[in-house]
Amino acid sequence: MASPSSFSGTRPVLPSAAFKPAAPTLAAISPSSATPGSALTATFSGTNFRQFDTFVAIDGGGVVVNSLSVKSPTEIAADITVAVTATAGPRHIRLTTSGGTTEAQVFVVASP
Repeated sequence: MASPSSFSGTRPVLPSAAFKPAAPTLAAISPSSATPGSALTATFSGTNFRQFDTFVAIDGGGVVVNSLSVKSPTEIAADITVAVTATAGPRHIRLTTSGGTTEAQVFVVASP
C-alpha cells in the first residue's frame, strides 16, 4: 500500500469559487407592514435561500424576527413581532447566507 507521501499523480485543484453558493436575492416581503404591538408571519420571496444558512438583519428598532423557516430556496416564513413602542417608519431587511447578502427590502411600521 502506498503512503500519502509517495503519491506520484496529480491532484485536481478546484477554484474556491466552486464551493461558494450563489448569493441570495430578496424580492418581496408580504405583508410588508404592520402596526405597533403586532405579531405576524411574513413571507420573504427571493432566490438561493438555504436551510440553516440564512440569517436576517433589520435596521431600526422595534421589529424582531423571532424565527425563520426556509420553506424552499425561494421562500422563507418569518415570525415577526413589532414592539408596542416601535415608532412608525420604514425598516430595511436584508438576508445573508454564506453566498452573500441581499439588497434591502422595506418593511414599514405603520401608524396605529
